[in-house]
Amino acid sequence: MQLQGLPGIRMAVNLSAMQFRQPGLPEKVAGILEKTGLDARYLALEITENIAMHNGPEIVTTLNELKALGVIAEGVEKEEQAELLEACGCKEVQGYHFCMPVSEKELRELLSIQFFHASLK
Repeated sequence: MQLQGLPGIRMAVNLSAMQFRQPGLPEKVAGILEKTGLDARYLALEITENIAMHNGPEIVTTLNELKALGVIAEGVEKEEQAELLEACGCKEVQGYHFCMPVSEKELRELLSIQFFHASLK
């Protein structure tokens, strides 16, 4: 769709702990992005809480390498995940930790409140 001039949509891909620990994951993701022509901002990799709980150096290295590609982190459900991603410099995250799914009406209300608070600053 992106190559056809249509607006880009974000594609989320779930990664298991085993997939995340495979050597060369960042290179594999970069290769797929290059082969498909997909802009990295349209790819979100979702990690499980199990990955975030094992804060070993290889996990941090992999997260930093993926961050360099511009991949957004989704599926953040726990504070520990958010902290790890923040420590790795990830600036775009989303998930249940920040907000549960909401209806259109609730979304409008949340955005109105956020806009109101921002206008007070």
